[in-house]
Amino acid sequence: MQPLTEEKLAMRKAHREERKILKAKQRERWRQEERQRHDRLRKGMSGLWDRMTGRTRSTIAKNDKEAWDAHKRDQRQRETLIIEQLKERTALQKNISVLRKKHIRDRRILAREINQTLKTQARDPQCYEMTRDHDHDRTRYQGPSLRL
Repeated sequence: MQPLTEEKLAMRKAHREERKILKAKQRERWRQEERQRHDRLRKGMSGLWDRMTGRTRSTIAKNDKEAWDAHKRDQRQRETLIIEQLKERTALQKNISVLRKKHIRDRRILAREINQTLKTQARDPQCYEMTRDHDHDRTRYQGPSLRL
């Protein structure tokens, strides 16, 4: 279980780092695109002329549409990354679930074997005496050991 737990922690750290990098790159791209959109609006007398002719309004509308499209693009990129990360995590989680089920099954088998051994010793007094005679470490017999 330990290797899978370590892999899960490493995957979590890597996924967080990927999302952090994506967020930083998107933020920088957004700033650059925002500067480009802002630079389309002319200043001074040309800007005043653009306001009177209505060109400023059409430029602002175009900038708004581009900003919305950029926002949607960034949102799709984040969602795509998250979906890919979820696929990786799901595959690992399947391995973890299989291993947990195997551990549970092995523990049940071991408990059944211990129970059968204890029943056999209880039915066979000779086996019980042999176990007691071979127990040199204790001064008094304390029953069969249940340690795994």
